[in-house]
Amino acid sequence: MEIRGLGGADFERALEHFRAGRPVTYRDLELVLLGAGLDCRVRAADSPDALTSRRALEALTRARFRLGALLASAAPLAAIVGNREPRFVLVRAGSSPDAPEELYELRGDRLRHLGDPPATPDG
Repeated sequence: MEIRGLGGADFERALEHFRAGRPVTYRDLELVLLGAGLDCRVRAADSPDALTSRRALEALTRARFRLGALLASAAPLAAIVGNREPRFVLVRAGSSPDAPEELYELRGDRLRHLGDPPATPDG
């Protein structure tokens, strides 16, 4: 389900969907509420061969700012998220639509590579 506006009946339906633990998307950012955590998934735009640690960090940092702006503008969503620590994850389509392949994660200021070795060290 996609968040297209920050008010109205569609927004309320998206909040219920999110509250139930199902993913919602906002501007290419997929949000999933997980017990004490929050996964923020971003699809990798680069081909796997062109993806570098630097590009991954840039994509996940943009996602962090996008989430901050969303939560600042949508108090009901911010209330649901509460003090959950967001985990920003760069993903690409996996063998199943419900299980994307995780490539990198950003927690706080720490970038961690999760998949195969990057194409270049820090290109």
